[in-house]
Amino acid sequence: MSSRNEIKAAINEAVQTVGKSFDHLCLLADVEALTTMMDDDVNELAGEAYERNSGKPGYRWGRIKGGIGFHGDKIEVEHPRVRSKDMGAEMPLPSWQEKAYRQLHILENALERHRNRNADASLDHQAKVA
Repeated sequence: MSSRNEIKAAINEAVQTVGKSFDHLCLLADVEALTTMMDDDVNELAGEAYERNSGKPGYRWGRIKGGIGFHGDKIEVEHPRVRSKDMGAEMPLPSWQEKAYRQLHILENALERHRNRNADASLDHQAKVA
């Protein structure tokens, strides 16, 4: 690496590698935090695993795979299920619902920004034509 261009290229490559590693770290931390919150939700709704607890409104009902969004990709995450003792229906986990709500909110904001950008571009085009 003797030329300035080679050095700049190497630095750019290193920055991209660090950025990808940081994104991966954020994803792992997010999944770990979400898993912990879902386990807490299940314990609140159905009690500890193998614990017979009539005071809780639900019971454990296995696990299911679901997706969470991350940088435009969908990452598959296994999460626990709880069913209601009274109704027999699945009980939503508050942390999973919150994650889905935040993702929907982020998507809506991105779509709104895209619409605004297109509207601004259209207005710029109309101003140039007129």
